[in-house]
Amino acid sequence: MGGSNGGYTLAIGMTVGRRSEAAEATGYTATAIRSLRTAGFTQPLHVFCEPGAVPQLPPADQCNLVVHANAVQQGCFRNFRQGSSYLLSHTDADWIMMLQDDGIWRTDGWTHMQAALAAPPHQAVGYLSPYTSPAMVVRQPPVRRPKPKAGKAAKVAPVMSWRSCHFHNKSFWGAVAMCFPRQSLIQLHAAPRFANHTHTRKLDVVVGNAIRRDLGLEILVAVPSLVDHIGKWSTLGRHKLRGIQWGRHGYAFKNA
Repeated sequence: MGGSNGGYTLAIGMTVGRRSEAAEATGYTATAIRSLRTAGFTQPLHVFCEPGAVPQLPPADQCNLVVHANAVQQGCFRNFRQGSSYLLSHTDADWIMMLQDDGIWRTDGWTHMQAALAAPPHQAVGYLSPYTSPAMVVRQPPVRRPKPKAGKAAKVAPVMSWRSCHFHNKSFWGAVAMCFPRQSLIQLHAAPRFANHTHTRKLDVVVGNAIRRDLGLEILVAVPSLVDHIGKWSTLGRHKLRGIQWGRHGYAFKNA
């Protein structure tokens, strides 16, 4: 069963890759899991671990983990497909959220997600993306505002909202956190673009295009981002690509 959120249930999975010793020393996975708990998520967390990745986990009994150790290397895409398929077949959750092992949450993350999952208009979307890359938001020209006069109240933090996703270079960026209504995820698994994909990479691109272009479903992103991408090292080597760094951190992410 998925954890309840006052009417809707949520099941959570996290794919965990094996990184270099330098990356593992930073403790990304343990930090990501503890951040999820600090943000208020109490549901069991299913961790789908690549060979050799289990030692990166914090104690399972302390963090309410259900550990799935892959016998052979799956790679980023296949691990996601396998993990999300498992949650579909082994839970009856209304929503299924898949995370990667290098994202941290705002401390009020569960409060915002709880409201989002209960909102009737969200039941028919393709998915909600609590992590928002700057590439997924239309960039506005800078606006010069006069400095507040002495004695005036400080600016109020922007209200959290869910916006239609802007595709940069005709693709979705960022699979750090994606939350699917159950029916949408079932449709995704049946979509040929997703079901027949054989490469270990391009998870975000394949999922985004299958949902929006093939299934015609909406993708909504959190503004500001509820999740930040803390991974300096990519298991796929993507951190080495020039011009990609600007799109890695969560858009306007600031802890509450």
